[in-house]
Amino acid sequence: MMRAEFPRASSPWGEPSAQAALTAGLAPVTVDSLRPHLAARTLFIDGQVEQAIDRGVTQVVILGAGYFRNPGVRFFEVDHPTTQADKRFHL
Repeated sequence: MMRAEFPRASSPWGEPSAQAALTAGLAPVTVDSLRPHLAARTLFIDGQVEQAIDRGVTQVVILGAGYFRNPGVRFFEVDHPTTQADKRFHL
C-alpha cells in the first residue's frame, strides 16, 4: 500500500492509474520507518527494468509483480491470483 503513494514511471503503453485503482480502499500503512527503504527499492527496480528494456530485453519475469508494459516485450508475472484477476479487470 505504501508503494502506491510513491511516484512511479509509466511507459506510453502503461496504465499510470492502475496502482491507485488496485489499492483503492485499502487501509493506509503506518510503518513510516519502512518508507525510505521501500521508496529506494521501488525506484531501483523500476529503473533496472526500464534500462533492460531500453537495451533490448524482450522477456521479463516479475515476482511480486508490477504494472510494466512495453510492445514487443513479453512479461511473465508470478503473483497472487486475486491480484492477477484485478489486473486483468483494470488493464
